[in-house]
Amino acid sequence: MKRKREGEAETTFKARPIYRRGELLNVNIGLCLEFNSIFNAVHALDYGDLRLYRHAESIERVETLVEYNEFIHKLVQDTTYVDVDEIIIKFKQQ
Repeated sequence: MKRKREGEAETTFKARPIYRRGELLNVNIGLCLEFNSIFNAVHALDYGDLRLYRHAESIERVETLVEYNEFIHKLVQDTTYVDVDEIIIKFKQQ
């Protein structure tokens, strides 16, 4: 059993980010497929259309990727259709 030395500060751990980029991309691919399946009948989207996912891969900032996923999730939840190209333009890198 180790003893603490007198005056030794407690070890502080680096906080893990809430989300990692890979986790956000995994969520995004599920959202993209769900988006395609919901709007396929009305707007003739291909089930395998991965343009939204490919754009997500190009987003560098984790915060922007979180906003992107939340935006797509809201569209899927509310069944509100927005054209894929309009979504990509809205979240275009600056």
